[in-house]
Amino acid sequence: MGRTILDAQTAFTQIEQSARDLMLHISEGKIKYILATSARKANQPITPNATAQTVKIKIEDCNFETVDNFSYLGLKITTDNSYDDEIRARLLAANRAYFSLQKTVPLETSHHWVKALTVQDNDLATPHVFLRDLDS
Repeated sequence: MGRTILDAQTAFTQIEQSARDLMLHISEGKIKYILATSARKANQPITPNATAQTVKIKIEDCNFETVDNFSYLGLKITTDNSYDDEIRARLLAANRAYFSLQKTVPLETSHHWVKALTVQDNDLATPHVFLRDLDS
């Protein structure tokens, strides 16, 4: 990871050397490259691969494929650092969970015994939701 391609090349070279010292092999086919920006400029393609061509970045003897997005620890990373798709997917998952619980817990009684507490943890990117029985 780096702010420039040169930074990424330097980091990869150091990682590859450390891997060689430990007699480990870095799989070229499993490493992907993404060019992420903080803001999209007018008339700029959304991704470096918007033409649907496979773009490869060469660092030393390895060719790395450029991708438009990938999933990292459950979070979808995109070239424009947009979380719109991620938020939409999480809202859909929450809706599915809510409506599947409606079959188990009748709506007219659910508000009497369940309270949802949302807690934002500074170490995590997503809030936690805790359910608690109000009668106890």
